[in-house]
Amino acid sequence: MVMHKIKVDKQSIRTILTQFAPAYRVPSFQRRFVWDEEDIKELVDSIRKNYPIGAVIVWKPNKIFPSVPLFDSDGSLSTPTQVEYIIDGQQRLTSLILVKNNWRITRDGSPIDTIGQVSYNPARNRIEKGKRGADLSLILNAAMGDFNSSNELQKKYTAIAKRLYEDIGAKILNYEIPIYEIESLISDGEEDIVSKEMAEIFTRINSAGVKIGRLEMFLSFFAGGIASDPKMQITKIWEEYEKKMGLELEPFLRFVFSNMGVKQNELTKVKSFDQSLKNIRDQNIDFVALIGRTKNAIRSATALLESEIGIVDAGLLPSQNILVPIFQYFYNKMKDAPNQEKNDAVKWFIIGSFNGVYSSSVDRKIEEDLKLVCQSDTFPIEDLMNHMHQILHVRTIEKTDIMRREWEDAFRRQNGTRHRMLLQWLLYRNDADDWAGNKIINNKVTAHHIFPQDYLDDGLKDSSDEEKEKLIHAFPNLTLVHHDVNAQIGSTPPMEYLVNFSNETLEKHFIPLDRNLWKISNYMTFLTKRAEKICEQIEQNLSSAVVA
Repeated sequence: MVMHKIKVDKQSIRTILTQFAPAYRVPSFQRRFVWDEEDIKELVDSIRKNYPIGAVIVWKPNKIFPSVPLFDSDGSLSTPTQVEYIIDGQQRLTSLILVKNNWRITRDGSPIDTIGQVSYNPARNRIEKGKRGADLSLILNAAMGDFNSSNELQKKYTAIAKRLYEDIGAKILNYEIPIYEIESLISDGEEDIVSKEMAEIFTRINSAGVKIGRLEMFLSFFAGGIASDPKMQITKIWEEYEKKMGLELEPFLRFVFSNMGVKQNELTKVKSFDQSLKNIRDQNIDFVALIGRTKNAIRSATALLESEIGIVDAGLLPSQNILVPIFQYFYNKMKDAPNQEKNDAVKWFIIGSFNGVYSSSVDRKIEEDLKLVCQSDTFPIEDLMNHMHQILHVRTIEKTDIMRREWEDAFRRQNGTRHRMLLQWLLYRNDADDWAGNKIINNKVTAHHIFPQDYLDDGLKDSSDEEKEKLIHAFPNLTLVHHDVNAQIGSTPPMEYLVNFSNETLEKHFIPLDRNLWKISNYMTFLTKRAEKICEQIEQNLSSAVVA
């Protein structure tokens, strides 16, 4: 049995950034960095207010594990003698490093950056998204003693520079985060056991990563128990599409191993690994053919998403598990799919994603849907829709999700990704541009509040803070535009900036042309009218051909 020694300590953010972070690596079973400016703003605001932000948990296994560095060091920091693997806290640590490094880092050669920045607004005395204040990166680096940053901060904010150093920069740097260090004490002959032990530790610590952690472990055991070369080729396909479009490991491995006869629930139960691997060996699989078909299937599926929805970054999806049946359909097809079948695949994909078809009981639901796909010569949309109706009692996107009076905070990461994806699809299908003359592709646009946030915050004086949040972030108040355009508009009232765009441009974004509705006094009517237009477009797109 592998023994684990646990040490708990508190370290300041200053120490973590300068001494600890260079030694940290991200295990391959971890999801990629997915936070945005809103998440980073909330994190920094919590630190400034001295709220708890959770602990960081790292693992010292004395064993090489598939991983990438937390960030690529430029050589200015000392090289660690022993690496540590992040089990919990990757999103928070990456966010802090982004603040420190002027909002841009690379990880294993791939860039990680935010669409915009987070700033401190002295006039409002609060942390905000955007550039309407002092850049937090500038404040942090000045507080760390960087001469150029200090000089620039002093020039720009002479009267309040001292307050920015002490109230913002120093508070962030002096904030202490608990760090749990788990050290695996491995005896001779126990090297294979440690992977199972860490799978169990990871899944107990981070329930959101249960499937990913154990699936990665299954891949490791597959390499040791079957063949390392197929494992390397399989991993290479995933790495290609992870870099290309952010494909997570979970849906990829669910798809790959299902074609080796492994059931979905077997992939996530460590105790069943040995029997599953024996079953794979007994089949005498042609791995060359399987790997070739796998790559072709993913290529065809991702091409469909890009050409018909404008999705080139899978991070937009509420759950990437929705990709598994689509991958399987193209794997079975082995030739160009008819347009009607592509149409059916996109329709099911949109409805299933929006309604969260795999939000629970993932193993069972995916297994049942894969059976439906494999039993059909075409894309089995009716069977898949009937199954969705059985488990969710829906067959379409309900108007109440768009028309509700209690407007949902639609684009928050916790509950709004489905709305973000829905709007991406609608605008793309409506041939809308990003207000800078480009086709709307999801990794090149950002959410834009038609009635800007600060403008509404000042104008909705009779509403409570909670009501303001719901109204400001209401789905019908959001569209997608180029991030530079969004920054240029800032808090300009819609009556002043919408007139700069043609009626055709506005109509393609479902914006009512009645200028009276652009007044803040008619904001609720504006929301209702735009929601109606969005519902019309949903109905039209779901009832008509999707593929030209």
